[in-house]
Amino acid sequence: MRRESVATLRTRNLALGWGLRGVVVKGGKTRDIPLPSVVTQYLEQYVEQVVAKENGLLTPDTPIFWSSWGRPRQGKARSPMSGKNIWRLCKTYGRLIGCPQLEPHDLRHGVAMEVYAQHHDLEQSPSIRKGRKSSSRFPRGGLMKVQGESSPFETG
Repeated sequence: MRRESVATLRTRNLALGWGLRGVVVKGGKTRDIPLPSVVTQYLEQYVEQVVAKENGLLTPDTPIFWSSWGRPRQGKARSPMSGKNIWRLCKTYGRLIGCPQLEPHDLRHGVAMEVYAQHHDLEQSPSIRKGRKSSSRFPRGGLMKVQGESSPFETG
């Protein structure tokens, strides 16, 4: 998913046990995006335990991801996350893990590599399209292999 699509996710987009429905994508179109069950479970728990606690009553228009920051003499500010916030988070945590060149697009590429490694066919996921320019930022095997971690998409 593109960073703006992630930033605009609302609780109405969560399809319990399936993934995301009606996500606004490039060009203002909407798509249904299936997610691995572990990701869906995590999002459901995150909305119940974090978003509901911080926002009170949830409505279909409640944003899923929020940004909070301190402001001098004004206290803590909080607003729905934007695409720019997501970019900043990637850059900040990329530096912390020793990968300062990390950008949100690399995470999209990493997911594509995981799907390809499992199924040997990118068309297994409708949310990943063939024909994208390949990135040489990470070696064959994807980001997870670079970091020496197991993939969250591996099963059993």
